[in-house]
Amino acid sequence: MQLDSDGSFPAVHFHLDGQDCRQWHTQVSKVKAGDYENDRIAAIPEEVKEKIRKASSVCPTCGGVTSQPVLRGMDSMECGYCGFVIRL
Repeated sequence: MQLDSDGSFPAVHFHLDGQDCRQWHTQVSKVKAGDYENDRIAAIPEEVKEKIRKASSVCPTCGGVTSQPVLRGMDSMECGYCGFVIRL
């Protein structure tokens, strides 16, 4: 499978014992294309999208940069450096 030119590896090869690799290729391609967004039963509310966009990536206590992704339903996350709970 060919990947983005910005990645560390230009291609990856999967060996899936007993499974059809074409099914996996289809699923990975669907993720890369963003097609799963079209399969949602309900749209993500705009206020939830805004909350995710505005989430701080810097801990207000120690200044550490958080790399944890903000996912729908989260109301807080813990700083990986100092343990401070950052409210979203």
